[in-house]
Amino acid sequence: MSSEINILYEFGKFRFNAKTNTLWREDELISLPPKALELLKLLVEKQGEVASKQEIFETVWAETFVEEGVLTQNIYTLRQALGTDENGKQLIENLARRGYRLTVPIASENRIGGSAHERTRQINLESEKIANSPFVPRRFVISIAIIIGLSLVSLIAYRYLFFTNSDTSKIPKELKFKQLTDTGDASYLTISADGNLVAYTRGAEVFLRNLPTNTETKLNIENIKRTGCLQFSPAGNFIYFGTVNNRDEKGSVFRVSPTGGLPQMIAEDVWSGFSVSPNGKELAFVRKFPSENKQGLIIKDLETGLEKTLKTLKLPEVFYWNNYPAWSADGKKIAMVATTQSEHFARLFLIERESATEQELKPKDFRNVEQVVWASDENSLIAAANDGNNFQLWKISISTGQTKRITNDLNSYLGISISEDKKKLISRQRIYYSNIWIGKKGDLNNLKQLTTGTSRNDGLLGLTWIDEEKIVYTSNDEKIRDWNLWLLNTADGSRQKLTSDNEIQNDSPTVSADQKTIFFASDRNKESRIWRINPDGSNLAQVSFGEDETHHFPQVSPDGKWLYFIIKSGRSSTIGRKSLFENSVQELSGKTQFTPGNFLSLSPDGKFLAFQNTGQNQKSETNPKLHLAIMSTENPQEVSFAEIESWRQTIVWNTDSKSFDFIVGDYKESNISRQTAESPTPPTKIIETVPASIFNFAWSPKGENLIVSRGQLLRDVVLLTNFE
Repeated sequence: MSSEINILYEFGKFRFNAKTNTLWREDELISLPPKALELLKLLVEKQGEVASKQEIFETVWAETFVEEGVLTQNIYTLRQALGTDENGKQLIENLARRGYRLTVPIASENRIGGSAHERTRQINLESEKIANSPFVPRRFVISIAIIIGLSLVSLIAYRYLFFTNSDTSKIPKELKFKQLTDTGDASYLTISADGNLVAYTRGAEVFLRNLPTNTETKLNIENIKRTGCLQFSPAGNFIYFGTVNNRDEKGSVFRVSPTGGLPQMIAEDVWSGFSVSPNGKELAFVRKFPSENKQGLIIKDLETGLEKTLKTLKLPEVFYWNNYPAWSADGKKIAMVATTQSEHFARLFLIERESATEQELKPKDFRNVEQVVWASDENSLIAAANDGNNFQLWKISISTGQTKRITNDLNSYLGISISEDKKKLISRQRIYYSNIWIGKKGDLNNLKQLTTGTSRNDGLLGLTWIDEEKIVYTSNDEKIRDWNLWLLNTADGSRQKLTSDNEIQNDSPTVSADQKTIFFASDRNKESRIWRINPDGSNLAQVSFGEDETHHFPQVSPDGKWLYFIIKSGRSSTIGRKSLFENSVQELSGKTQFTPGNFLSLSPDGKFLAFQNTGQNQKSETNPKLHLAIMSTENPQEVSFAEIESWRQTIVWNTDSKSFDFIVGDYKESNISRQTAESPTPPTKIIETVPASIFNFAWSPKGENLIVSRGQLLRDVVLLTNFE
């Protein structure tokens, strides 16, 4: 055995081996680039003290000249791997003008034996777990331990080979990164045509960064409480901004001077991102027609105010709401992204501006495409696209559809914008995750975390109770678009995967009152339908059927007789009620009063259905309003309407069926508030504001416990150059 001293550092749920530069999260080996590991080694050795930027460069990049953006890039990579503490705070803190430090207690331990000792310890840990399992005969323990040992050696070998022998031809050798923000709350972004100015939103505020001087200023925009998509005018004399922050709401487009002031409204009834034509005379955006379940690509003449519908899509295909139309340099073509209603990527296509003819591009099998811009040769597009793991930047040939990677790392790149000379590109780097927490009635400000990790989105697309101990929730299981159902026992933390589907979205689970059946929406047949499954994962079966329509957000009546869900088609959006004993379906809502939108919630007594109303009679809002409709199930003609300030499109009824709870806040901080249904009064908080995003929540059947899907959406702006 080696007599070399091996120093282990433990912080939070992590263990770092300073001899081998390996990082473990409990018993999981975390793969990181070599320089990121060297940087982490310096930070843990400082044991909470600040490491100055000069010290970092002299230690990690000794005798090598690198830009400061390389440091921020590696800090970002480490933050993505380490995640946050239980309060949602980053484990690596940036102290202005001082440097970086770890914010959690660090314990160190000297050991004899080096990496072999560490691998043996992992084998022993796994063997002990298996040996103590009541389901594994002890005679298999030695064999399994050997297999685990070989697997660990393979992981370490893979890490070494991946980071030393990866195919660097996929990435331009001179690609340079410079991180422009490190606050984690940058949303929409744009770069000016000359490449000197970058604008981005943080919350409702707009900031400008001058790249030559590297200075940031806040833009003072009068009378606006909400901002969305951003665009510079071609001449740089205006900044255009929208007020749309969600696919199921509409807003307006304004323009304002780069020095701020009173904005001018340019367009109304806008349901997407937008873009200004290269000559600055036209505006392109998407308008939704909810009662007809169709969308149109609108071109507005900014001089005359006249509008023209250039292209129409009908459900289940829609324009991707967070994508803005990408004009070619000559203004003759527009690149657009279409998705299915559940936001699975459908296709990428070009539209001729004058003839409205369409050319479909057929790149590799992307799971999703978020945004495209035109490359310098005008025969290629640059796309922020996902091929199975995270969003990277790709170059797509228009003539052949062939793709080539521009980036190839652990980060996600979205929301891209490019300068006129195509030499500067900005992107939004993102960390997006959520975990399940639980709290007891009367003590809801002391939630206990049930799931951990920064690679999944637990409960993001739905969670509910089976009984007072077991819950079922959605998780993307470390892949962006594979959403499956999981069962979790809140008493002992044990989990069971109920569905194991690839390239399928299972969401919005709900449980029958007898606790025997889970109903959920699934697009396993390409179009979303309602399915059912037993809590043990057996008896999977389709429940709802139909042609040229999609079904969403199932709810089961307390007597087990009725299944309610939203039906969307190219004709209308309505609420359906299906008998669980017969094969008949009734449509409860007409399209004149309202149009059901992005959620459906049945009161515990079965008497009321609450849903988002996306009807065209809504007013354009600059505050985050959820337009709510509440329908009587006994008399569907009785409908009341309300507006609540909620950034998530959902409400949860309380057990008394007289009040409901909803989420207030934004991506940085949020709380849960309560309001009565019949005579609305000012809402009251039931969970105080936390420095994290609350995505979903559900009360147990007796109302004694609350589960919450809570996490972080961290976004920063990065500048890429030399990517062509």
